Amino acid sequence: MIQAIHAPASPSPAAPLAHARARSGVRALGTLPEVDRSKVLRFAASVLWADFDVADSERVFLVDLARELGADDARAEVAGLLARPPVPEEVDPNDVSPAVADVIRHAVLRAIAADGRVDRKEMAMFELLDDLLPREERPLAPH
Repeated sequence: MIQAIHAPASPSPAAPLAHARARSGVRALGTLPEVDRSKVLRFAASVLWADFDVADSERVFLVDLARELGADDARAEVAGLLARPPVPEEVDPNDVSPAVADVIRHAVLRAIAADGRVDRKEMAMFELLDDLLPREERPLAPH
Protein backbone atom coordinates (compact mmCIF):
# COMPACT_ATOMS: atom_id res chain seq x y z
CA MET A 1 0.00 0.00 0.00
CA ILE A 2 2.93 2.35 0.56
CA GLN A 3 3.65 2.46 -3.17
CA ALA A 4 0.23 4.10 -3.65
CA ILE A 5 1.41 7.15 -1.74
CA HIS A 6 3.09 9.84 -3.75
CA ALA A 7 3.25 13.59 -3.93
CA PRO A 8 0.25 15.00 -5.77
CA ALA A 9 0.99 15.83 -9.40
CA SER A 10 -1.84 18.35 -9.79
CA PRO A 11 -2.12 21.81 -8.24
CA SER A 12 -4.94 20.57 -5.98
CA PRO A 13 -4.24 17.42 -3.94
CA ALA A 14 -8.00 16.80 -3.75
CA ALA A 15 -8.22 16.14 -7.50
CA PRO A 16 -6.36 12.78 -7.43
CA LEU A 17 -8.83 11.60 -4.79
CA ALA A 18 -11.50 11.38 -7.47
CA HIS A 19 -9.19 9.27 -9.64
CA ALA A 20 -8.37 6.95 -6.74
CA ARG A 21 -12.06 6.53 -5.92
CA ALA A 22 -12.94 5.76 -9.53
CA ARG A 23 -10.15 3.19 -9.78
CA SER A 24 -11.21 1.43 -6.59
CA GLY A 25 -14.97 1.70 -6.90
CA VAL A 26 -15.22 3.97 -3.84
CA ARG A 27 -18.35 6.14 -3.73
CA ALA A 28 -18.20 9.78 -4.79
CA LEU A 29 -17.87 12.13 -1.82
CA GLY A 30 -20.93 14.15 -2.77
CA THR A 31 -23.15 11.06 -2.57
CA LEU A 32 -22.29 10.34 1.06
CA PRO A 33 -24.73 11.32 3.81
CA GLU A 34 -23.66 14.45 5.67
CA VAL A 35 -22.66 12.52 8.81
CA ASP A 36 -20.29 10.36 6.74
CA ARG A 37 -18.85 13.35 4.89
CA SER A 38 -18.05 14.87 8.28
CA LYS A 39 -16.30 11.64 9.34
CA VAL A 40 -14.16 11.65 6.20
CA LEU A 41 -13.00 15.19 6.91
CA ARG A 42 -12.38 14.53 10.63
CA PHE A 43 -10.28 11.42 9.93
CA ALA A 44 -8.25 13.23 7.26
CA ALA A 45 -7.61 16.11 9.66
CA SER A 46 -6.78 13.80 12.56
CA VAL A 47 -3.91 12.05 10.79
CA LEU A 48 -2.27 15.41 10.08
CA TRP A 49 -1.96 15.94 13.83
CA ALA A 50 0.31 12.87 14.12
CA ASP A 51 3.46 14.95 13.66
CA PHE A 52 1.98 18.03 15.41
CA ASP A 53 2.90 20.12 12.35
CA VAL A 54 0.12 20.87 9.88
CA ALA A 55 1.76 22.35 6.78
CA ASP A 56 0.08 25.01 4.66
CA SER A 57 -0.28 22.51 1.80
CA GLU A 58 -2.10 20.15 4.17
CA ARG A 59 -4.46 22.96 5.19
CA VAL A 60 -5.12 23.72 1.53
CA PHE A 61 -5.84 20.05 0.90
CA LEU A 62 -8.33 19.91 3.79
CA VAL A 63 -10.13 23.04 2.54
CA ASP A 64 -10.33 21.50 -0.96
CA LEU A 65 -11.58 18.24 0.53
CA ALA A 66 -14.17 20.08 2.63
CA ARG A 67 -15.41 21.83 -0.51
CA GLU A 68 -15.59 18.53 -2.37
CA LEU A 69 -17.58 17.17 0.58
CA GLY A 70 -20.02 20.06 0.25
CA ALA A 71 -19.10 22.10 3.34
CA ASP A 72 -20.94 25.44 3.47
CA ASP A 73 -17.89 27.25 4.83
CA ALA A 74 -14.90 25.02 4.12
CA ARG A 75 -12.28 27.37 5.56
CA ALA A 76 -14.14 27.77 8.86
CA GLU A 77 -14.77 24.04 9.15
CA VAL A 78 -11.10 23.21 8.55
CA ALA A 79 -9.98 25.94 10.96
CA GLY A 80 -12.17 24.30 13.61
CA LEU A 81 -10.74 20.86 12.90
CA LEU A 82 -7.17 22.11 13.09
CA ALA A 83 -7.64 24.29 16.17
CA ARG A 84 -6.87 21.31 18.41
CA PRO A 85 -6.08 17.61 18.06
CA PRO A 86 -9.24 15.48 17.94
CA VAL A 87 -10.39 13.49 20.93
CA PRO A 88 -10.72 9.73 20.34
CA GLU A 89 -14.54 9.84 20.32
CA GLU A 90 -14.41 12.12 17.26
CA VAL A 91 -12.42 9.61 15.22
CA ASP A 92 -13.60 6.20 16.34
CA PRO A 93 -13.04 3.60 13.59
CA ASN A 94 -15.75 1.45 15.22
CA ASP A 95 -18.25 4.17 14.30
CA VAL A 96 -17.55 3.85 10.56
CA SER A 97 -19.49 1.66 8.17
CA PRO A 98 -17.53 -0.62 5.83
CA ALA A 99 -18.87 1.34 2.83
CA VAL A 100 -17.39 4.61 4.15
CA ALA A 101 -14.15 3.10 5.45
CA ASP A 102 -12.52 2.96 2.00
CA VAL A 103 -13.46 6.58 1.33
CA ILE A 104 -11.75 7.50 4.61
CA ARG A 105 -8.67 5.45 3.72
CA HIS A 106 -8.28 7.25 0.38
CA ALA A 107 -8.85 10.70 1.89
CA VAL A 108 -6.33 10.02 4.67
CA LEU A 109 -3.68 8.82 2.21
CA ARG A 110 -4.14 11.96 0.12
CA ALA A 111 -3.93 14.12 3.25
CA ILE A 112 -0.66 12.43 4.23
CA ALA A 113 0.82 13.12 0.78
CA ALA A 114 -0.54 16.68 0.55
CA ASP A 115 2.71 18.25 1.74
CA GLY A 116 4.79 16.26 -0.76
CA ARG A 117 6.34 13.96 1.81
CA VAL A 118 5.22 10.96 3.84
CA ASP A 119 5.86 11.53 7.52
CA ARG A 120 6.57 8.32 9.46
CA LYS A 121 4.22 9.30 12.28
CA GLU A 122 1.39 10.08 9.87
CA MET A 123 1.95 6.79 8.05
CA ALA A 124 2.03 4.85 11.31
CA MET A 125 -1.29 6.44 12.21
CA PHE A 126 -2.69 5.44 8.82
CA GLU A 127 -1.52 1.85 9.23
CA LEU A 128 -3.24 1.63 12.61
CA LEU A 129 -6.37 3.24 11.20
CA ASP A 130 -6.31 0.88 8.22
CA ASP A 131 -6.20 -2.10 10.60
CA LEU A 132 -9.05 -0.76 12.74
CA LEU A 133 -11.44 0.39 10.01
CA PRO A 134 -13.94 -2.23 8.87
CA ARG A 135 -13.69 -3.79 5.44
CA GLU A 136 -16.49 -4.65 3.08
CA GLU A 137 -16.82 -8.37 2.64
CA ARG A 138 -16.18 -9.25 -0.97
CA PRO A 139 -16.44 -12.74 -2.38
CA LEU A 140 -13.14 -14.32 -3.29
CA ALA A 141 -12.54 -14.90 -6.98
CA PRO A 142 -12.54 -18.58 -7.96
CA HIS A 143 -9.15 -19.99 -8.89
